[in-house]
Amino acid sequence: MLTITQALHDQIVAHSRADHPDEACGVVAGPAGTGRPERFIPMLNAARSPTFYEFDSGDL
Repeated sequence: MLTITQALHDQIVAHSRADHPDEACGVVAGPAGTGRPERFIPMLNAARSPTFYEFDSGDL
């Protein structure tokens, strides 16, 4: 199980609220093999849909 910091949690929630009512998505990342999440990378929903998520190719 991963444990995230309050700061990461707050970033995820802020991103989700900003994209509401559309689906929101992002990546929680950290050093490989450590199991330590250290940063949140917000992704754009290219579909702009409340029920479907599509990665923006510019984010990949």
